[in-house]
Amino acid sequence: MLTKTNKLLSILNAKLAKYSTECLIELEHSSFLLAISGGIDSMTMSSLIVQLRDKYKFRLGFAHINHNAHSESVKVEKFCLQYSKE
Repeated sequence: MLTKTNKLLSILNAKLAKYSTECLIELEHSSFLLAISGGIDSMTMSSLIVQLRDKYKFRLGFAHINHNAHSESVKVEKFCLQYSKE
């Protein structure tokens, strides 16, 4: 049985393959920009997409906007910046 991570990775992999086929592009010549909030959903997605980036060799960037909406906003911004660098 697939773990949840492997299942999510499999779904995302299939969607990227479909996108590549439908748009007639090679993923290794593509660039993607993923918006991240620092929350569990976007960080899980970023972890999965990084694994696929390593497989398909596409370029990947991350975007984070600090709206200063809560007391941890600066901390989250720094976390997202560090994550993006790594």
